[in-house]
Amino acid sequence: LHSFPTRRSSDLYIQITDAHELQSLKTPQSKRRVPIHPKLKELGFMQLIEKQRRHSKNGFLFDTLRYHRKNKFGNMMSNAFRYYMRQDLKIKDPKKVFHSFRHTVKPRLRDAGVSAEFVDILCGWEGNGSTGTQSYGHRDTVPLPKLHRLISRLKYPELEPTFMVLKQKRDLRERNILIRMRDKRMSKRT
Repeated sequence: LHSFPTRRSSDLYIQITDAHELQSLKTPQSKRRVPIHPKLKELGFMQLIEKQRRHSKNGFLFDTLRYHRKNKFGNMMSNAFRYYMRQDLKIKDPKKVFHSFRHTVKPRLRDAGVSAEFVDILCGWEGNGSTGTQSYGHRDTVPLPKLHRLISRLKYPELEPTFMVLKQKRDLRERNILIRMRDKRMSKRT
């Protein structure tokens, strides 16, 4: 992601675009705004964004990914995700890959009552006869609060134990940082 999530009204979102020279879109429908899911906020994504705003070496949110002419950034992202799944989460199923999330979004949103046209808008799919773009004229005119409400319906209950582990790790990291800061202040006083 080049540039950082944008705030319009009270909803923070990621703009998927081809505005940067290293970005490209598969189809015109791929250009879209995707609100940041509340679970990502809960897990510390907002803190990552703020940290990267201050320290990114190249203006990208995930600034350690390398660009490859053929695979763009996708290959590096997939490899990093595979490593994380195996090392941190201990998930070794070869069928569980980064793209798996994309394949589960459509049925999960549909099961949560999100209409096909809005699934297409959120996921950047053209859709066959989708009325979402017909109703709004253009994907960019769909109100962000509506998109936020819709993306918030996306649930992965089977990942809740993993989310708990991630939250515990984040909380422990934050606690350790606070302890180090306190100890540093204490050592300066003595």
